[in-house]
Amino acid sequence: MTTPHPASLLLAPFISLASLTLSAAEPSTTHAQEKPATTTLFQLAFLTGTWRGTSTRGTTAEEVISTPEGGVMLSTGRKFKHGQCVFFDLVAFIEKNGAITLIPTANAVRAPSHS
Repeated sequence: MTTPHPASLLLAPFISLASLTLSAAEPSTTHAQEKPATTTLFQLAFLTGTWRGTSTRGTTAEEVISTPEGGVMLSTGRKFKHGQCVFFDLVAFIEKNGAITLIPTANAVRAPSHS
């Protein structure tokens, strides 16, 4: 069983809300001349800020999310246990051609590309 990244647990409600918000914003495509909806980073701007929380087991997770600018948002995350950083990550949210791509890097190892 894989344990979810603590930052993903911290951000899960926000990401779920963003998914719902982006899905709700997409119009139905019942007419042939309608263009598909596009997604922009500005729709995720509400995530901007510093998010920090401590679990009941004493593990602290922190995410710092930048503002959307130039087609990119960056999220840095750290997990602390007993005062030591035990995990860190960087996620780039990249806007291109009306879609958002997430490029995760965990503990300085870039995740495999799924494109």
